[in-house]
Amino acid sequence: MCENFATAYPMLADILPLYQPPELSPSSVSRLRIALLADPQFAAERPDYVNNLYYRSALYKLPALFRHLNDLELDLVVTLGDIVDRHWQDYPRILPVYRQLKHPHLFITGNHDAAVIRRQLEQFTPTPALPKHYYALQTPRFRLLVIDGNDVSFYATRASPETLQQAAQYYAALTIAGEPQAKSWNGAIGQSQYLWIEQQLEDARQQGQQVIVLGHYPLAPAGKHRLWNGEQIARLLTRYRVVASFHGHDHHGSQETRHQTRFVTVPGLLDTPDRVPFMIAEIDADGLTLTGGQINVVPQPEG
Repeated sequence: MCENFATAYPMLADILPLYQPPELSPSSVSRLRIALLADPQFAAERPDYVNNLYYRSALYKLPALFRHLNDLELDLVVTLGDIVDRHWQDYPRILPVYRQLKHPHLFITGNHDAAVIRRQLEQFTPTPALPKHYYALQTPRFRLLVIDGNDVSFYATRASPETLQQAAQYYAALTIAGEPQAKSWNGAIGQSQYLWIEQQLEDARQQGQQVIVLGHYPLAPAGKHRLWNGEQIARLLTRYRVVASFHGHDHHGSQETRHQTRFVTVPGLLDTPDRVPFMIAEIDADGLTLTGGQINVVPQPEG
């Protein structure tokens, strides 16, 4: 995927790590330990404490968090989207910080990422479509599905009039129905990706693999940050008894359990000057053990 991406999108070379899937080699055949964080949303040119959000805090929060995580036994670390807030030039400042992390790392592209990348692509003629960002990682025991909620959205589809029309139809239908997720900054899973997810789930069931889903937009519970077709996807995951689905986007965080499937939204990283929230998920034959975590840091002056 990485090689194909570099060939198809040479203008996005600066953000190659976002689209580079890690190698998943669990330290234990029967157990998988994942650390999850969400929404660093770094913005060097935005003053801190705008709308109660600390846009520069990732520069000192992430190194502190990575020092903590480097001391833990982990198989993977996942950032659940929105690495930057609004400017392309913020990626070269924040992505090198991730080199301090010794564990394999996986990036999800959030709505802010998609909007920034789309604007970068619009500088070229003809304008390439935003890269799709969904794929599977697997071992004999586990399968991780990375899903792309930017698939159908207003901010990610200007190069595709057909997909933009689909986004308008989703938005109109949700607005008429009074659904809380009828927000222009949300998105949906398209039909092709939905069929891919279903096929992956069926294949995992036949192979006896435990499935973990990773995406930016919450699928459940209901709320204004939910994926446009979050209920449809949540029902699909529940039907296949997925172990858990992890998300970002809603900075307050949330959890809901449906039968044997956990839907977990990790709190945002940028919402305080001094607290760094994260979660540790351990999946084994008994299911999911989820531990909420937080470290405290000393706020650093702007500079």
